[in-house]
Amino acid sequence: LAHYYLGALNEGEHYYFASIQRARFYRAARPGDQVLMEVAFVRRRGAIARFTGRASIDGRRICTADFMCAR
Repeated sequence: LAHYYLGALNEGEHYYFASIQRARFYRAARPGDQVLMEVAFVRRRGAIARFTGRASIDGRRICTADFMCAR
């Protein structure tokens, strides 16, 4: 998603997690679990994009968080 909203990288550039906020963990994932991650774009300001996400196993929420990626 960072690539889509912030654009392609030049040689030697990287995407970074700029921040992770409001991370909540409700249940642990175990070996063999299939984790479904849903991420939605919130907004972009310059070279920083904000996203919100949720991880679930078999429809049960295991984690939610808001995070920012920078280039």
